[in-house]
Amino acid sequence: MLKFRSFALFLLLILSLIKVNMSQAETLKVCYDQWAPMTIFPTEASPDRGFVIDMLAYIYTEEGYELEYYEVPLARGLDMVAEGLCDMLPEYLLSPSSGDFFVYASEPTFSYSTAFVTRRDDPWRYNGIHSIEGKRIATGPGWDYSSVSVGYQHYLDAPENSGLVEVIAGTDDVVDRIFNMIISGRVDLYADNDLVLQHTLNRLNIVDPTVKTTNALN
Repeated sequence: MLKFRSFALFLLLILSLIKVNMSQAETLKVCYDQWAPMTIFPTEASPDRGFVIDMLAYIYTEEGYELEYYEVPLARGLDMVAEGLCDMLPEYLLSPSSGDFFVYASEPTFSYSTAFVTRRDDPWRYNGIHSIEGKRIATGPGWDYSSVSVGYQHYLDAPENSGLVEVIAGTDDVVDRIFNMIISGRVDLYADNDLVLQHTLNRLNIVDPTVKTTNALN
């Protein structure tokens, strides 16, 4: 898989404005969505929750807290944090539009490389916002690319582009479905970080992929 360096996506914990007193809390409610390999919904066959949740558990259990997990779609998780039903949501990028509802952690934990996925026979490469005009783009509900490219997020949000932007809803298989939609020609482009893209290729066993990563979104 080709890798390209781009703008950083940050690991940030979102804390509800209806904050708990962390020094007194015994149980912290954690909402998170499926974004493997960082965050994963566990199953009977595989209890893993992803390396970001492992990091979170290590940090807080060392301080004596118990963690209670809620596996929900991202949009629902954000709502639950805003409503005070969850104390935090790990693995969410910095979004200028979220400032009225959330408090972000003061420091990012690490950054990612971000790239587009296209069909292998598609010669398209990203060369600014004008290069995505007329392309069918996949994304998910509540997903925000502002920390990578404000212009790209504005393009996705613009009403005049709604016919070309496919919002894929679901709980734990959104990225898999997007890959299959690209393979079948239903959409042309999808942007995500390299860890997600490589994990999906490996998990779907796409050895000789009909999809490919192309240059970075920035």
